[in-house]
Amino acid sequence: MFDQYTELYSFSFRYRLFFNKIRCGIRSSNTLQLVIDPDHIIESSFSQLNFEDYEYWKSNIKITYNNDEGYDLGGLLRDWFTKLSRELFNPNLGLFKLTDKMNYQPSTLSYGTPNHLVLFKFTGAIIGRAIIQGITIDAHLTRPFLNNILNRETVLKDIEDFDETIFKSLNDILNHDMDSDS
Repeated sequence: MFDQYTELYSFSFRYRLFFNKIRCGIRSSNTLQLVIDPDHIIESSFSQLNFEDYEYWKSNIKITYNNDEGYDLGGLLRDWFTKLSRELFNPNLGLFKLTDKMNYQPSTLSYGTPNHLVLFKFTGAIIGRAIIQGITIDAHLTRPFLNNILNRETVLKDIEDFDETIFKSLNDILNHDMDSDS
């Protein structure tokens, strides 16, 4: 019944149900041990994770930073997600650019970045795993980009999130009365 009438349930209930469902996919019996070089966080994370099957990504993740004797009780994992996502979304890397509204949009410069498609896929997998962990990543994506990910149609209002000037121009064109100019 729930699947047929999801709109009858509160967002918080649906969120908890979704979160519990994805958390059940974590295989607590397996551990994915990552040794990360914090000075080259993308490269060291990518080299250890990129060629692994996504089922392997569902293992418990334990993070160790090079030359650090600390224990990962959850803080290092959160720190790793934060630092890694900050670097992946850094406009200087060239994968994403910031819009005027401080949202991230794929950058056209990324096409010159070697392996940009592989890095986009890796970024998506990192975001997905952060969601499973319940870790918030500070990367607000534009609505047109999210619509593309979710295979939804982009409407004019979504363009405002990407570029307010283009949105206003298109809106003016649509609302302009062509008969009044004659």
